[in-house]
Amino acid sequence: MSPTDKRSIVVFFNARHEGLPMRRSNETHLLSWGRYSRHHVIYVNVAYGVPWALLRRSGIDAVIFDTTFCSMHWTPAYFRQRSALCLPVAGLDCPKIAIVQDEFTNIDLVQDFLAAVGITHVLTCSKPQDWKHFYPRLAKATFCTVLTGYVVPQLASRTGPLPSQRPVAIAYRGGRNPFWLGSHGMLKSGIADQVRAAAVKRGLNVDISQPDSASYLKGEAWFDFLRNARCVFGVEGGASINDHDGSLRAAVEAYVAAHPGASFEAVRDACFPGRDGEVDLACISPRHFEAVATRTAQLLVEGGYNGVLVPWQHYIPLKPDGSNLEDALDAIMDDAAVDAMAERAYADIVASGRWSYPTFVRETETTVIEAGLLSRQRSGVMSVLARWLLQGRAALLWRLAHLEAGPGFARAVTAVAGLARRLESIGPLRGAIGTLRGRVRQLLGIAPKGAGPHDRS
Repeated sequence: MSPTDKRSIVVFFNARHEGLPMRRSNETHLLSWGRYSRHHVIYVNVAYGVPWALLRRSGIDAVIFDTTFCSMHWTPAYFRQRSALCLPVAGLDCPKIAIVQDEFTNIDLVQDFLAAVGITHVLTCSKPQDWKHFYPRLAKATFCTVLTGYVVPQLASRTGPLPSQRPVAIAYRGGRNPFWLGSHGMLKSGIADQVRAAAVKRGLNVDISQPDSASYLKGEAWFDFLRNARCVFGVEGGASINDHDGSLRAAVEAYVAAHPGASFEAVRDACFPGRDGEVDLACISPRHFEAVATRTAQLLVEGGYNGVLVPWQHYIPLKPDGSNLEDALDAIMDDAAVDAMAERAYADIVASGRWSYPTFVRETETTVIEAGLLSRQRSGVMSVLARWLLQGRAALLWRLAHLEAGPGFARAVTAVAGLARRLESIGPLRGAIGTLRGRVRQLLGIAPKGAGPHDRS
């Protein structure tokens, strides 16, 4: 591809304070465009505002709203505030792509925003039969079911010893889901307890627990955990209910507060009778790919897994009611069988490249972005300069965001602010410093923390 054929892709995302450090899977998903795209990629962290003056000069050929942007719907007020900064996207004549996950809650907020900006393509984890439930007001958009994550090429170096040579028979980490996710959300908790009890009864060495989120394994610790296990237990991610406006969650939390210790069945019958199973958001997760990449065998509750994982070919299937658990444990302890299964899964899923991020990015570019219209503001020194400034801005704010989330940053800011106040107290400097600060913010589109929805920077 020649330089003149390259297009400018703007990726809107959100990362600041409590959202950092990102989970490895979310960060990998976000950064995949910059790593594998054939085009110019400009990242805009909406937590710091949107630099529309520079964006318009750069020439925009495609827009992507990353999952970290769409997932702001977990905090409705914040979503409204930050998404409002992106409403000028409505005036662009180019492909506009939204990558949406966690559609089981507050999806009305996301849908309304996507309709307002004229979204053209929605890459969703939901299945075609459920699109009408989540997006009834996006009739003009093109929908495509995608995965929550893909294989990172670097994962090929994460392989460990053969499963049969590892000390832990079965490993698992997973939190206990809230009742408002429906019966699918409840599945992992109950059956994980069954697996642990049956394995311990056999005298197997297991490492199965369901800690709170603060105790989750992150980074290299997670891969060390996988490489230490013969087999990892798992379930498809997702939910089985559509809490489209967040009201169901509020009702469940209020009921549980008033009835401590209530069972899932009691809460379901009181708060959402007849609705469990109205949608099917069960899907493969990045964890499954990470297990394959480390050549760890998998004991998984039977499911579709988006057609990627095939029972007995790539994983040992477990009935949702646990009725075949003893047979599954026999299969896990068959050294030759688990070694062969892990190798087969690695060859089909990791080594093949079919389910990799480079493949995902290039397929999206070919079918959506390169099929779209070219910007009329593509050439000239100003567009190149604007793009260079935007990429520098993105790199600067990425570092700043991580510094903000680190220890000691608040104290450093207080010290710098004190110095600035002392300098501004000097008469001749007061106006110059204030003017310089304002002009830098205006040029780079950096909004102060907590800026309102009408702040366009």
